[in-house]
Formats: sequence, structure tokens, C-alpha cells
Amino acid sequence: MTGLSLGLISSVLNHFEGCGWVSGKGKRGEWTVTDPSGLLDAWAAANRWDRRGEIRQYHFLDTDKGLFAKRLLEGYGRYFPGIAYPLVFTQWFAAELRHPYASVPVVSAYCHVFPDEEMASRLGLTPVPSNGRLWLICPKDMPGMILKSQVVGNLNLPLVCDSQIYLDLLQVGLRGPDQAKALRECEGFCRP
Repeated sequence: MTGLSLGLISSVLNHFEGCGWVSGKGKRGEWTVTDPSGLLDAWAAANRWDRRGEIRQYHFLDTDKGLFAKRLLEGYGRYFPGIAYPLVFTQWFAAELRHPYASVPVVSAYCHVFPDEEMASRLGLTPVPSNGRLWLICPKDMPGMILKSQVVGNLNLPLVCDSQIYLDLLQVGLRGPDQAKALRECEGFCRP
């Protein structure tokens, strides 16, 4: 399911076990995360937001971020009908849906491809060099972003997992680290 060799997975798990983050008998399916906080801290220390993928910013006129996100997801779905999740939301917007703390006017989402000029126009998006209200991120590993995605809220929007939201907030401004801390401390963090 991960696309990685069993040897690499075994090496990673053995390393993680040596660090005290997991324990197991060495057989598939018998591993348990014993120190989720320590594992997340190590992941955060190694995380490089600027190397995650390419980011493009857009402006949109909608005033309701939730309805805009729903419309954007539906619009992307029409262009990519065979993809289960053509967009997966992250950062402030996703954190606000999981645990409201800081209200930021930016919607961020991972995408498989950026919209071309015609698609952007049909979706009501205007490309901007900075200060965009929509950040689309084309990651180096889109399958990894949707592997443990979650659908939350009455709008049924797909979000990356809580740990990814947390990591995506740590190295950005607009109170991102504050929102990350609040999300991590909330009841239900990293629990379906």
C-alpha cells in the first residue's frame, strides 16, 4: 500500500523502535506507536515546508470560505472525474474545521495539478504573486497526502490527517504556529 519495499519498511520500523517511538514483534501488523508525541516532534524537526512541493496563490471573491472550498472541490472534480480526492485541504482552513482557534482568510489545499488559465477562470480564480486567499500546493507525494485523509464538517470536505495539518502550520505565518499548538492540544487530535 505504501509502495515501499518490505526491507525499507522493516529498517524504518527498527529505527523507530530504537528511538522508542514504536514497539513490535517485527511482523507486519504487530507494531504499535508507543510515543506519538515524540514521533511527531521528530517529524516536525525534520519537516521542510519549503521543499514539500510547488505553491501557487490565487485570489477569489467568495466571502464564505467553506462554501468557496465546497465549490472549488466540486469544480476540480468536474475536471478530474476519475480522482477520488482532486483536492485535500490543509493548514488554517483545515485546522479551523477540526479545532477553531485562529480565523485566517486563506484556504489551502493539496492538488494533483494546478489549474490552467481556462480552468482557473471557470473556477473564479485569479493568479497572484503573493497575498492570495487560496494556496494550491502541488506536492511531490500527492498519494501520501490522501492516504490517511479525513472528511469532516457538514460540508464533507476532505482534509489531510491531523498530524499533516499540524506540520503544515508550523513554518508559515498568519498565526500558523499558534493554530498548530491549539490543534495538537485539542481533544481528538490524531483520532478519527
